[in-house]
Amino acid sequence: MSIRKRGNSWVADLTSPGGGRYRRQFNQYEAANLWEMQTRLAFAEGRTIPPNAKASSKPAPVTLKDLVDRTWSRFWKDAKSKSTIRSNIKTMLEHFGDATNIKKITSEAVEEYTEALEKIYPPATINRKLATLSRLMIFAHKRGWIASR
Repeated sequence: MSIRKRGNSWVADLTSPGGGRYRRQFNQYEAANLWEMQTRLAFAEGRTIPPNAKASSKPAPVTLKDLVDRTWSRFWKDAKSKSTIRSNIKTMLEHFGDATNIKKITSEAVEEYTEALEKIYPPATINRKLATLSRLMIFAHKRGWIASR
C-alpha cells in the first residue's frame, strides 16, 4: 500500500511507469486514497498527470544554512543534546559561512576545518563537531543533493 500515516497526516506515494515519483500529503486518509486511485487510473490510461500531482516538496538545499535547517527539523529538533548540537553547528557555520554551497564542502575543506578545530579544541570535542558535519553530509548524500560525502 502506498498510503502511510505521517504524524497527523497521510502521505500517498506512487511511482509512474516511467519511473517518476509522485507524492502528496493529505489531512484525511480518504483524500489520500482518492488521489491514489485517480493517479493510478491516469497512469493506466496514459494520461498526463496534473501538475499538482507531483510532490510539493521543497527544492534541494543549496547553502549550508539550508541543509542545517532541513537536518535540524529531521534529526535534531527533539534531541536531548540540542545545546551541544547548536554549538557544533555554530562553530561549523562560522568556519564555512551560512551561504556556502553544500557542494563546495570537499574533503580538503573538511581537512582545513579539522586543522582549525585542532588549534582550539581537544580531540573528543573535535570528533563531536565532525560528527555533526558528517550527519549533514550523510543526509544530503542520501537524498541526492550532493554526489558524495
